[in-house]
Parts: sequence; C-alpha cells; structure tokens
Amino acid sequence: MSGKPAFGFMKVAFKLRDFLYSREKVLRETSMKQGDIVLDFGCGTGSYLLPVFSITGETGKYIAIDANQEAVDNILKLAEANGIKQIECVRSSLLTGLKKRSVDVVLLYDVFHMVENQTGLLAELSRVLKETGELSFSDHHMKKEEIMKKVTSTAFFAFKKQGKKTLTFVKRSQEV
Repeated sequence: MSGKPAFGFMKVAFKLRDFLYSREKVLRETSMKQGDIVLDFGCGTGSYLLPVFSITGETGKYIAIDANQEAVDNILKLAEANGIKQIECVRSSLLTGLKKRSVDVVLLYDVFHMVENQTGLLAELSRVLKETGELSFSDHHMKKEEIMKKVTSTAFFAFKKQGKKTLTFVKRSQEV
C-alpha cells in the first residue's frame, strides 16, 4: 500500500494511538520548554505539531521533515487550520538544510528503522542540535538494546535517560 490510501490509513491508526496515549505525555519526557525550536524528523501525520506548541508557545518553532510530500502538505494544512505560523516544512529523507546548532530538541519517533543511512542521519541531527540540545528517540520496531547500540556506537550521541516511551540522548560533547 502506498500513496494517499496508505497515508490515510496511517492518519486513522495514529488517531487511535494518540487517543490511547497522548502525544503530550510523550513530549513531557523531553526537556522541551517555552521558546524551543523543535525538529520532528519523520513527522508523518503531524501528531506532535499541536502538543509541541502547547509546550513551546508562540515563541517556539516547529520544523517538520518527512520524505513523503503528503506528510509535508498535511502538516502545512494542520498548521494553517490552527493558526500556527512558526513552522517550517522540508521534504527530505536525510539532510535537513538547517543551520548548524539551530535546534533545541529533535524528535525521532518510529522512523529510524526505515532510514537507509542511519549513521548519516545521526550525524545530521547532531550537526543541527545545539550543544545543550537533546535527541528524543522512540521506535517500537526496534529493541532498546538495538537502539542503544546504533545510537551510542557513533561519535555523535551519548545516552542520557529512559522514559516510559522514549530514550533521550545528548551530544557527546555534553555527556552526562
């Protein structure tokens, strides 16, 4: 299944998921705060857009990146319908096009298992994260041990903490 029917099915499935466990609860596991710049890599249907803004407020910014044009278009429509202007959308499967050290929090949820160049993605996310930034990671398609090995075996990230739904990593330059 690909294209519009697959994206439509994904939207329905994520609405059910979000009903059962709110995205705000997931985001509470991050250090996200008022005014933060948040990168949602693999943004999908945009489940995190509104919860991010409930935390970051009007001074925050949401950057949505997805390889699927339908996902990018959906985020833009969702932002417009909710009057959100502090948003940037990029269609990409790896490179963000963002400035070095420009992001406070990266959300990498349920997409890493599909990324062909995982080390390249981690390098890019490390590049755009501020020195005090964090990578919030969750991928239910992978075991915790596999995630830990793949993320911490690079020169980019060190493990910080485990939440109920996420693992948090920091740049190696700020190891805990």
